[in-house]
Amino acid sequence: MPPSPSDSSLEAAGTQSASDIGQDARPVFPPMVYVPCAPLEVDAEQFSVDLRQTRDGRIALLVYSALDRLIACCGEQQAWAVLATAELDQLQQRTDFQLVLLDVEIPDEFRRKQEVA
Repeated sequence: MPPSPSDSSLEAAGTQSASDIGQDARPVFPPMVYVPCAPLEVDAEQFSVDLRQTRDGRIALLVYSALDRLIACCGEQQAWAVLATAELDQLQQRTDFQLVLLDVEIPDEFRRKQEVA
């Protein structure tokens, strides 16, 4: 579920348009992705992914091709999980996100901050 070329609200870094790589081609996603999620509680067996609303109202799942990109784009306080790209279909069925965006930078004001105890 890569982002459509017409999505101007959030753009995936490093994607190519269909005209650049052929009419039927899609951006290539890595076999494993890093997914921002809510902070985990101790001994938690499941995680809750962070979903973001785009400017046009769609629900997006942001994924990152490498851990250093997730940290650079989301901040050091961002909890994360690593998933096989093949598992994104199952995740979509559970969470109903409408598009996947790769390596998108989150503005500083929307990043997770360290919680004060």
